[in-house]
Amino acid sequence: MEKVVFDTNVLIDISRENVKVINEVKQFSSSRLSISIITAGEFLNGARNKHEQKLIQHDLQKYTVLPINKEISELFIELMNKYTLSHKPFVPDLLIAATCMHHNLPLFTINTKDFRFISGLKLL
Repeated sequence: MEKVVFDTNVLIDISRENVKVINEVKQFSSSRLSISIITAGEFLNGARNKHEQKLIQHDLQKYTVLPINKEISELFIELMNKYTLSHKPFVPDLLIAATCMHHNLPLFTINTKDFRFISGLKLL
């Protein structure tokens, strides 16, 4: 199976021990799992206390974290210009999409409705 980028909602469902999502994730080799730096930030932002923060930090070590670079930033602005008026997307979602598109990697998300309108983004 090719490399894949996980959306934040996938990490949340894994941490909540959602069996359906965990079974879907098993199809991917652990060496092929990536997340955007935006996903890392969103996941950490959900910590309710220091204990949860440490657990999340530990979980994040399982993934290759893809940083934002100049090309991703430029693609993000293109996506904002193209979709803001018509679809009102969330800024973090477009940053995640731009990261996937730049690296030519598919996005595995539970909320496909947040991304399905983005031309050129492969969803799993």
